[in-house]
Amino acid sequence: MMQDPAGGSGDQRAGSLTTIVTLPATPTEPSRPIARRIPFVPDRVAPALRAKRLAAFVRRARRFPNHRQLFLHPRPGRRWAVLFCYQPEPGPIDPGHRFTIARLQTEGFAVLVVLAAREAAQGDAYSALGLDGLIVKGLSGYDFSGYTLGLKALVAAFGTVDVLVMNDSVLGPFHPLTPLIDSAPWAFTGFLSNNGVEPHFNSFAFFIRQADRRFLRRMRSVFLNRIAFDGQSPVAYLQETRMARVAARHYTAGSLFGPVSRQDMTFHYLENPEGLVAIGYPFLKKSIFTKFADTFDQRRYTALLAGLGHDPLI
Repeated sequence: MMQDPAGGSGDQRAGSLTTIVTLPATPTEPSRPIARRIPFVPDRVAPALRAKRLAAFVRRARRFPNHRQLFLHPRPGRRWAVLFCYQPEPGPIDPGHRFTIARLQTEGFAVLVVLAAREAAQGDAYSALGLDGLIVKGLSGYDFSGYTLGLKALVAAFGTVDVLVMNDSVLGPFHPLTPLIDSAPWAFTGFLSNNGVEPHFNSFAFFIRQADRRFLRRMRSVFLNRIAFDGQSPVAYLQETRMARVAARHYTAGSLFGPVSRQDMTFHYLENPEGLVAIGYPFLKKSIFTKFADTFDQRRYTALLAGLGHDPLI
């Protein structure tokens, strides 16, 4: 049986790798139970949800964004990371992008950035960071269009790859990823899951073992290559919340952190993010400092970010 890389104690569910641990309380957030290493079990999809998804597809589908692969270097024997970065205007590289790229490189990942930018020349600054691959795409299409481009490029170039896929809505990693990935027995691994809409993996970070042409073919209803969606809602309903269920038809799947039961509707990444990092979860949501800044003690979380070695976001 694999060891829990985060350490700590917890009640182990009989016959599985899953344990229940407790997130530590903070001055503003209560302690909460959370499960570790949870095999994915899909729910039955309600007819109303199917109808909502169909309506979203019909109304919100758009042409796939323009894109250009600038370079992709061979890196035999290394795990890859596809990192989607949104940088709409020319200017300094986002501090979160710079930090994430550096941490991935330090851990030995070959890094392919898919950059959503207004101008292709914005990729020059990213090239200077020592990337192993760079694709520049238009601003439309959200992160999943970037995921599709990155995965297709790697599979076309190398045939079969182990690949971490993530976007810039999270800051980090603040803990090593390799022990977490190696602790997971699945072919398709989410870092965090929740039960909103239906049980699913949060799409801001996941890991695929042995991604190949067959994988892309089986996942083509999620990683779309002819259309994309401009809007968080259709991306969430049609891609993010379906991804784990579609993968589980063909592959073993599970998440490293997630709800303790199907009835647990906790969104841990926004309800006790400091406690989540304290037990070994490697990311913080950037929205703590932007969209939900009024919800969180900014002085406290800015100090937490600095203590984790991250440069100021502004």
